[in-house]
Amino acid sequence: MGVEIEDANRVGSLLGTKVFVDEFVSFRQLQEMVENGEIAERSVVLATYACCGFGSIAAVGIYVGALISVAPERRGDISEVALRAVINGNLASFLTACIAGILYKGEGALIDTPSVLSNEAMYNATASIMSTMHPYMPNV
Repeated sequence: MGVEIEDANRVGSLLGTKVFVDEFVSFRQLQEMVENGEIAERSVVLATYACCGFGSIAAVGIYVGALISVAPERRGDISEVALRAVINGNLASFLTACIAGILYKGEGALIDTPSVLSNEAMYNATASIMSTMHPYMPNV
């Protein structure tokens, strides 16, 4: 994601808490780290993006319970996609943090986005990644 190497263990711990416990608990831990000066500004920004979104196992359990009560005949289908929902929910948050890591310059500033997007190597890398993620996108 681009967090400072000194903070990688702390951010990893926050992400584990987000997935297995709750997003709000991980944000509380992040707040304590910031208040104690234990984590760099860049890592705080990226961890904030990574912890956003409802991708915890507990949240998906709530979704599954609510959906099954609405459509009990679809219990099997709903339960079948629960794990994928956890993975995709977290993947979306983590990819957002990765993009923020590319664009974040420090001290609350972003790099000049047009110059990044006009970079041919960046474009080709992004297009290549996207073409492997979605089967209907043409290869570059």
